[in-house]
Amino acid sequence: MDCGGNPFHSHYGLRQYFEGSSCTCNVRTYLQILQQAEAAVVTSGTATLEAALLQCPQVVCYGGNPLSVAIARSIIRVKHISLPNLILEKNSVRELIQKDCNPERLREELRLLLKGRQKRRSVLADYKRLQRILGTDGVSGRVAQHMYQMLTGGPQVPRYKVYTQTPLGNFSFSANEFEELTASAFEDDYNLKGFYKSGEPMDEEEARPPVLLMAIEQLDGYFKGTRRSFDLPLHIEGTDFQKHVWSALQRIPYGTTITYAELADMIDNPKATRAVGTGELCESVCRGYSLSPGDRVRRIPGGLCCRTGTETKASGHGKILCA
Repeated sequence: MDCGGNPFHSHYGLRQYFEGSSCTCNVRTYLQILQQAEAAVVTSGTATLEAALLQCPQVVCYGGNPLSVAIARSIIRVKHISLPNLILEKNSVRELIQKDCNPERLREELRLLLKGRQKRRSVLADYKRLQRILGTDGVSGRVAQHMYQMLTGGPQVPRYKVYTQTPLGNFSFSANEFEELTASAFEDDYNLKGFYKSGEPMDEEEARPPVLLMAIEQLDGYFKGTRRSFDLPLHIEGTDFQKHVWSALQRIPYGTTITYAELADMIDNPKATRAVGTGELCESVCRGYSLSPGDRVRRIPGGLCCRTGTETKASGHGKILCA
């Protein structure tokens, strides 16, 4: 019997289950197993796409904490959980989630994938179409682009982005179809530049979103020292508590430094000192503030923030500590 698993696990850890039996355990990588398997049960993740590319019919299963799954379903609006189904935009691979993921259903679905069954032929035909969609070179980029368009609504629901150079590095603004800023961040790749629509460079003749033009102009004025605040429409999403904190942060005067405790007092909740400084709030992008380590809150004027994970210094601009 061939056994596959995490390559970092010891071979003994797998072989111990076959001691005293007539079976011989040959430890292989899971990819080698998928290449030879007639069918497989695969947990949701990258392995589902790997199984499809290796032409191994599969049943995708996933089970988790009911509350966590309910929250995920309310946030992530997709029809499928497996990569093959997401890319094919159809229910080709059977997905068994939560209560449906049980031994009886798994056994039933696996039997349909054995040699000679119509379901197996249908799945293998879909796998061939999947390979044509992905192509060969640049497959990772195409998969990422495809999933981005699905999650954002694709060309029918455009998302816009612009890259601009600043004294602190390459910076980007993102906006939705309603002319609202949705994110802003420093970019590691200095080669990124210009305007993008739904992940693709915009045509030269296509009109640029006014909100992104305004954002570039105001950011340029800030670094030139002619502007101390921003006046841009923001699309803010979060819990009531997060919005309460962000509203308080927008009231911090330019150049003022306060503590987390003072921020908690501003929202009339002095016991929330730790809560206002949690990673969830600190990692928010374009929420009207920047939270720095060391129990300090450092204002980026007018409602914009950036995310670098490190301190960014520039002569003439002091120090901006970004969440």
